[in-house]
Amino acid sequence: GGATNSPAVVAAILANGNVLDPTVSETGINIFTNAVNTRSRGLELVTTLNSNYGQYGRVDWSLAANYNQVRVLKINQAPAQLQPQTLLDRTAISNIETATPKTRINLGALWRNGAWTVNLREALYGKSTNWESPNGGTYYKNEIGNTALTDLEVSYKLNNNWTLTAGANNLFNKYPDQVNADLLATYRNNLDNAAVTLYPSFSPFGINGGYYYARASFRY
Repeated sequence: GGATNSPAVVAAILANGNVLDPTVSETGINIFTNAVNTRSRGLELVTTLNSNYGQYGRVDWSLAANYNQVRVLKINQAPAQLQPQTLLDRTAISNIETATPKTRINLGALWRNGAWTVNLREALYGKSTNWESPNGGTYYKNEIGNTALTDLEVSYKLNNNWTLTAGANNLFNKYPDQVNADLLATYRNNLDNAAVTLYPSFSPFGINGGYYYARASFRY
């Protein structure tokens, strides 16, 4: 959402001999330009630890965390032929600044004891947001809150050849928060195809929920 029929853009299209269909509600062009100056800052931490618990097995611990901040410092002017149209709207700016979580933490624990192996992973995603408009005038805020996803895999080695495994990605079947309800209602009232999109496209994780599996592995 958020397309605006700028008179300058329409005039540029017509000036090149194109004929516009009057029944088409949104018309646009693609241009390549250095539209914006940004500043990115961040921190990253990665650490591992190996623990031996004797008869209770060994655990390989891992931690990876990062923090990133992106800021739009300046929006450059559009080409003279397109002014006063701006190059970036509120949606585009939010896609740069806030649609990606500022924080992400990955925790891992790999336990081994005899024939057993258990791999546990936890992914923590910070909040992410963007602004979306059905008409280029009214903007609605989409937000995905802080989310923790758990992956778990358990394996048992029957012998030197066979290993049985069961596991889950997104063990607790988490989904991202849905698109702003008011925005979705507007799309539906306008019979807009965008109404079929229930989950924000900028979600940092999948929208299909949990994935569960089992397998048997043979080595020779």
